[in-house]
Amino acid sequence: MVRVTWACSYNPMLILPVPCPYYPHDFANILVLYCSSPMYLYFYIPRNYQAKGLRGQWSLLQMQHAVNDVLQYGRSVKGAAKTYCVPRPTLQRHIKQAKKGTGVQKVLGRPRTLTDEQEDELVDVILEMERRLFGLTLMDVRHLAFKYCETNNIENTFNKNARCAGEEWMSSFLKKQKELSLQIPEETSLARASGFNREKVHKFFYAYQSVVFDQSCTTIIPPSHINNADESGFTVCYKPGKILAQKGKRSVGTVTSLEKGKTMTVLCCASATGSFIPPMRIYSRVRMKPALTDKAPADIFGVAAKTGCINEDFCFASGSSIL
Repeated sequence: MVRVTWACSYNPMLILPVPCPYYPHDFANILVLYCSSPMYLYFYIPRNYQAKGLRGQWSLLQMQHAVNDVLQYGRSVKGAAKTYCVPRPTLQRHIKQAKKGTGVQKVLGRPRTLTDEQEDELVDVILEMERRLFGLTLMDVRHLAFKYCETNNIENTFNKNARCAGEEWMSSFLKKQKELSLQIPEETSLARASGFNREKVHKFFYAYQSVVFDQSCTTIIPPSHINNADESGFTVCYKPGKILAQKGKRSVGTVTSLEKGKTMTVLCCASATGSFIPPMRIYSRVRMKPALTDKAPADIFGVAAKTGCINEDFCFASGSSIL
């Protein structure tokens, strides 16, 4: 029996039981579009289908013992199947495979398109592209899988017209590869991506070592004089969380300081010994007012900038406060 949905321009939607030609002993969802044109049937097989039969209840060890008794000790197939509780047709098939030298393996379901080794190669390519800041989308991986099969002459059931793997294959691939996850990448400019590489990092630490230490590896600059400063942007308009409202209401709001996000720059600096100076707060305005720092943390000082961003003058002002 199959649940069928009738879609007609004259009658409302009806759900009728209809026998399924592909699954006569089970149920499946079929959408029937019936208009003036001929009837169309669409079968929707569940993605996470759970088998309800008794197929594959035997273990691999039981099958190996049964095959060994038949081939080594000349036992009958019927007796070995009854002793080890394995299906007799399945035992006969594994005996034929064992005679060919393929061994006894328990493989259920449809044959896989890619083996574990081939999927590991595909995972290595995906991770390498992500490390190079050229991450692949789901559609890119589907196209890559199709090209991989075409290049290596691997039999597949992929879409030849779209030249990509299917969504079901992509879903099963992500379930098997636990080290992969779908994430939203952070925007990285080309200048920043090209500026951060192994050679430039080595040059930086070489120059840093030549400044901090002399030729005899004696410290020239003490750790208390080595400071690290970094700026961060903080929004003055918080993002409200989810609230309870009337069901079906489209316009739901909450009071905030501003409707559009506005950020404020804060410069923090700490030394290698753990000591830090009071942070500098940069306001996006032309003139600075002392009232802006009311009820602020102790010793914090604020400055005004037309753009609200840090510049060289503010860096020197922060460095002079350290001295």
